[in-house]
Amino acid sequence: MDVDGTIDELYALPREDFIAARAAKVKQARTQGDELGAKRLSRLRKPSVAAWLANQLAREHPAEIGELLELGGHLRRAHARLDGRQLQQLSKDRQRQVQGLRKLGQALAGTSGQPASEATLRQLEESLVAALADPEAAEALRAGRLESAGAGQTEWPASLVALAPLAAEKAPATEKPPTTLRPAAERRKPADGPSQQQRERLATAQKAAEHASTAVDVARIAADEAVQGAEEAAADVDRLRQELQAAREAQAQAAQDADTARRSLRQAERADQAADRELRAAELAVRASGG
Repeated sequence: MDVDGTIDELYALPREDFIAARAAKVKQARTQGDELGAKRLSRLRKPSVAAWLANQLAREHPAEIGELLELGGHLRRAHARLDGRQLQQLSKDRQRQVQGLRKLGQALAGTSGQPASEATLRQLEESLVAALADPEAAEALRAGRLESAGAGQTEWPASLVALAPLAAEKAPATEKPPTTLRPAAERRKPADGPSQQQRERLATAQKAAEHASTAVDVARIAADEAVQGAEEAAADVDRLRQELQAAREAQAQAAQDADTARRSLRQAERADQAADRELRAAELAVRASGG
């Protein structure tokens, strides 16, 4: 079995068909003796609504997704260089492209018969932004194999965008102002570098930032799983409401049919009684005539 091709087929399916199709493919792989392939397929998760929408975007609009992921590479390189001015411009481009893909995703959801809620569209945006920062998430998006909206992926650092204007303001000027000579007594001795206290403060701040980032990642994963569960529960509620409405309509129709049947029965009984009276009257008339 071509397991990679099968995975692509599964993630291209309508979301509601994923579970049944995956089970069938796992059974097929085991029948063919491909136990490793069966394990790979059995570990696939049903994509969340937002992840499914991102996967369909990758299939229906690969050029736009490619442009976004290319921008992610530029952002990562600008981040590495601490290029504040370029980060400002790239951040504007990122916002424009993500919003454009959000509109395409909303339209795609409508044509697929599964209109996207505002929460789903926000999660779609989060998945797109996560792919900008994380090359693995970018490849999963490009392949159309996302399982959840940003779960397990690192979102583009918000602090980086916030610091971009400051970095741009502090960028060195193209021309240096003329140097003014001062008396030797007024000249200051160059700094010897950061003090031990400053280095310790920096190390403490870095550890705190790492712990905070880890906590955010854990919370994001939990939130994505909770959202997915809520979406599935909401879908179950909608289905049950539809079934309840159908049952009520069937009950109303049955009650109407029962009323009609009762009226027909009463009419038949009256007709039977009238026929019986007519029969008895005819018999009396025959007897009276001596027949």
